[in-house]
Amino acid sequence: MLYAMWVESEGDLQDFVCPDNTQMPIGTVTGLTDTRDGQTYAVAKLADGNCWMVENLRLGRTDGDNNTVILSASNTNNPLLPLTNNDGNTSNSLSASQDPAVSAWCSDNDAICDDKSMVFTGNVTNSVANMTEGDQNIYTYGNYYNWYSATAGNGKYSTTSYATTDGDICPSNWFLPYGNDGTGNKGGNTNGGYYYLGVKLNAIDSSTASSEIWRSYPNNFILSGNADASSITSRFHGGMYW
Repeated sequence: MLYAMWVESEGDLQDFVCPDNTQMPIGTVTGLTDTRDGQTYAVAKLADGNCWMVENLRLGRTDGDNNTVILSASNTNNPLLPLTNNDGNTSNSLSASQDPAVSAWCSDNDAICDDKSMVFTGNVTNSVANMTEGDQNIYTYGNYYNWYSATAGNGKYSTTSYATTDGDICPSNWFLPYGNDGTGNKGGNTNGGYYYLGVKLNAIDSSTASSEIWRSYPNNFILSGNADASSITSRFHGGMYW
């Protein structure tokens, strides 16, 4: 039997400090709101003792009232502003999404790349403000960001495996999880990464929890596939967590 669990917002993501286990035991879920666009997300204290957003980020170019979302040092994790669009213009906001059939991911290996926040509905890419009640994928899978977007200008278009940056598109006081397989300086057994969380979830072996555990409550890691050129593949069948 399945039950829907509604979580009321308890404050802002930008002001939240992950409490100790006596205040928020492991497995507890709360709701917090991103001040940039008013979107509320479920946040859980997971097995590694850290607080994780257990919904994918769906920050877009505009908020629900069609106002442009402005990134700043006070609401985003150390963004490298202004962002540079492929037309050479700069701004402190994400650029407009484009239909990937017409304009796919940018190909230049530098910060001139167009900063696209990608949401696919069929072959059309919509901004958050253009989503209708029937377009539910954004709430399941979130937005799909290229590396330059995900790192809020700190990264280039492409990068090597397990790369880390000085900032990202997360709300201030939050950061993208570390990657790696247990051997690197960032990630591995470093607290704050996927590998470390996998060790704490501890299912099949000492390093990696099973797919079922990653996706079970309250972990809720979504099989959101990956964006490749003009399409998104493997949704519900796979997920790529760095």
